[in-house]
Amino acid sequence: MTEIIQSPSVYECSDESNRNLNIEIKIPGVKKENVVCQINENSFSLRTVNGEDKIGGTYPIFCPVDAKRAICRYSNGKIIITAPKWA
Repeated sequence: MTEIIQSPSVYECSDESNRNLNIEIKIPGVKKENVVCQINENSFSLRTVNGEDKIGGTYPIFCPVDAKRAICRYSNGKIIITAPKWA
């Protein structure tokens, strides 16, 4: 049987100061402990398991970021990543 992995809704934008990149990933119904998120300078990866539903993938970032200083938060079915842009 083929495994089906859904792609989440992803939104990227700069903050008001244009110094940070904000990434919002909607994963409704998934608990925080079922999420694995990794970020590097040019992309981020997300993997979740919620019962039989699987969500994930690797997504490009539209500008290089400092992944070591990125902050990842989970709130109400959304992952929010804030990462400083490289100058």
